[in-house]
Amino acid sequence: MSNNIGTLIIAPIRPQSVDDEFPVAIAEEIQGGYHSVLSIADRNVITYDRLKLNMLCGVADDGSGNFSLYRLINVPSQVNYGIQGGTVNNDWRLLNEGGSGRFVMLFNDMDTIDVNHALDNMYPFIMIIDSFNDREIVCDIHYIDEDNLIVNINKVMSGIIICN
Repeated sequence: MSNNIGTLIIAPIRPQSVDDEFPVAIAEEIQGGYHSVLSIADRNVITYDRLKLNMLCGVADDGSGNFSLYRLINVPSQVNYGIQGGTVNNDWRLLNEGGSGRFVMLFNDMDTIDVNHALDNMYPFIMIIDSFNDREIVCDIHYIDEDNLIVNINKVMSGIIICN
């Protein structure tokens, strides 16, 4: 097994106390995870070294004045990234298309989430993605009725719930 290079961390990065409000990381400076930008143009120029397949990016104004959430479905080669000047729209998949029968919800530091998806009286397929490692997680989903459900995760975490 080869050794890692760089600044090696052998324990979680944490604030000095749970009451400390100082952030331990800035989302826009990590690889993958969740990034928040102002525009599609800003999304497309997230630096190459910060891209990770399946990362999420919230765009404050998608060009129509609306917030949109995207998932990176293709990481271009570094050469193509340089030629194109960043990513392109086809590298990203819109997750919250209006009227598409899809509902997206972000959650932070929770283990039980009440979801009112309002998807016209249906029991949707549910996918939950952990924002820490960009992986789908397995959890308990309890359908209350055709428009409401409760997600129970076995630990406190942050992520995204996608219903469609």
